[in-house]
Amino acid sequence: EASSGYMSRYGFEESIRDGATLPLHFEPRLIDLHIDQFTVGSAASTLIGHVSAHLTRTGEHCFEILVLRSFAENMWDDLVRMSREFN
Repeated sequence: EASSGYMSRYGFEESIRDGATLPLHFEPRLIDLHIDQFTVGSAASTLIGHVSAHLTRTGEHCFEILVLRSFAENMWDDLVRMSREFN
């Protein structure tokens, strides 16, 4: 055991160099959530407020929002706060 407390360290960059992992290429894209563009059956991962969420349009006026359980209360508070604009 090294003085750092780790027996060994094997990081992401090293795994790419030795071929155990393929390089990760990520391109963020804007999601058009306009009602005419985000059709029934569409799904996207996005941020709602400051919470990462998976959004699915399940019907003409229905959406499913999935978040980690530990963020559910924050998500609800954000949705309530944001909906006040549309009273």
